[in-house]
Amino acid sequence: MLASGPLHGQSKNYQLKLDLDPVVALPALFELTPETLEQKIPKGNFSDNPFIRWGKGGKERARISHQPFANITVEVSLFGGKVPVEEAIIDFKDGKVTGLTVVVSSPEGELKTANLEAPREACAAALNTMLAAQPVTKARFFGSKPESQVQTQVWTGTSGVGCLDFSSPLKVLRFAIAPATEDVAKLVARPIPELMKDGGELFCNLDSLLSAPAVWQLTPEKLDETFAGSGFKENPYFKWLSAAKESARFARHPFTNIAVDLSMFEGKAPVDETVIEFKNGKVSQVTVSLYNRGDSGTISKEQFETRYKVAGIALNQTLGVKPAERRPTATTAIKTSGWLWTAPTGLALLEYNADAMMKPNSAEFMRLKLTPPEGKNQLLNVAAIGRDSTALKRSELVKFVKKETNGDVYVGSVPMVDQGDKGYCVVASAQRMFGYLHISCDQHEIAALAGTDAQRGTNSKAMEETLKKIDNKFKTRFKPLLLKYPNRNTTDKAARPEHFLKMIQEHVDKGVPLLWGLELGLHPEEPPLKMQGTGGHMRLILGYNVAKNELLFSDSWGAGHELKRMKLENAIDSTFGVYLLEPRDFY
Repeated sequence: MLASGPLHGQSKNYQLKLDLDPVVALPALFELTPETLEQKIPKGNFSDNPFIRWGKGGKERARISHQPFANITVEVSLFGGKVPVEEAIIDFKDGKVTGLTVVVSSPEGELKTANLEAPREACAAALNTMLAAQPVTKARFFGSKPESQVQTQVWTGTSGVGCLDFSSPLKVLRFAIAPATEDVAKLVARPIPELMKDGGELFCNLDSLLSAPAVWQLTPEKLDETFAGSGFKENPYFKWLSAAKESARFARHPFTNIAVDLSMFEGKAPVDETVIEFKNGKVSQVTVSLYNRGDSGTISKEQFETRYKVAGIALNQTLGVKPAERRPTATTAIKTSGWLWTAPTGLALLEYNADAMMKPNSAEFMRLKLTPPEGKNQLLNVAAIGRDSTALKRSELVKFVKKETNGDVYVGSVPMVDQGDKGYCVVASAQRMFGYLHISCDQHEIAALAGTDAQRGTNSKAMEETLKKIDNKFKTRFKPLLLKYPNRNTTDKAARPEHFLKMIQEHVDKGVPLLWGLELGLHPEEPPLKMQGTGGHMRLILGYNVAKNELLFSDSWGAGHELKRMKLENAIDSTFGVYLLEPRDFY
């Protein structure tokens, strides 16, 4: 397994050899402990083991490398000597192996292998045999150059899970394997930091969210751990929608210089967006956007049908039950069709806009909602959007008004939505209002109903027409309280500071947030926007502070935008419209 000896007589430099095949063999690898690893790789005549270096935190990570010490070089190999190894890392938790990562070649590594094709073939063949599965192949990009493509293969087998990354131009060849009980997404969601200096594309498979009933035990802490993005200041895969970590959103474009290739069903179906909701510290609902026009643009009827069939077949196999068909009814606001799976481990609802399968280029959205068995009523309410008016009555809304010692008075419990990089501020704000009133809908459905354009958004006049259209469908009452377009100048007394504040107070004190149309970039706000935008935008007015002469508001951009503030006179100057959207039971 190993040989050691001095290079030149009395020299203190050593050239060693190490064959890792006995260590990597399955299932023995996953049965190793730190003690048995050291038995398999003994120290020989050295006072300390020259092959294994343990992490500073104890024996939770063993590192085996080409040059572990300045005076020691190790020729590490795998798979019958066909694959030279730059570094191998074995991770332990509670004394058991949780994963192995092997780096054959890296952009900044010490070991330079001229031809990586043969080692790649050897690694792929070995993983096929070890994991007893065939891989799914994806491509992802790091940086902005065409040659920055990295091929990623993913294995999901009965004896374990694995992931192999390969790029000959970038000198990248590495693989990782873990027990079958581990989440393959954790292996795949590994960036290559030295390639991410200029951003790039990452690959993230979300199949672990289908693993009912285990997914219902997922905690916010475990989600952070599973999809950790090492080498990044901020998580590149998902963002928390609030500081309280009550919901998280996976998106394809979390940052301007990074794209995430989200997928499900063994990589066979792309994902536009996924929102995970938590209740009492556990997952209560998962919403997967398998397609929406705002993120993906127009796709053909054939492409839509293929994606739909992939999802349906996979859900049949995963849940082990036959679904019940759901057809649109005359009472629903948005005509949706789909199938409902009811299994002992959970429920799944796959829906799409009814015209998508009938007319060319009419696909608007396809979504998958997953809940635990006890979430059946919640899920069926989603399937009957617009059938009933809000479950919240006028007398109930006042209980959500909060009054702080610093003078802040605002409406709490308004759910957060992240509109992403789309021009969906109107429909995202409307979704938040509907969610607050316990009306189930999402921004993609509202966009379909309103004809919202993802790039251009909605102009001032169209904003009002959009909200009227939504109002008629969702059994609420829409009313403009202040209009200042086509320009911001107006003699309307509601725009005077004392009347403007009175208007805000009147509704906030009842527990009713207001939709606020304004022009961005005219005045400072707190906290300041990281990237100051300009142009028309819609927010929610949540409250006020009389002593500080401030308006309290919220943007639909996720965590950090829950409660913000602007001086009242600046808010009035920026305004081109304030709108009321309330339950019809007010009248």
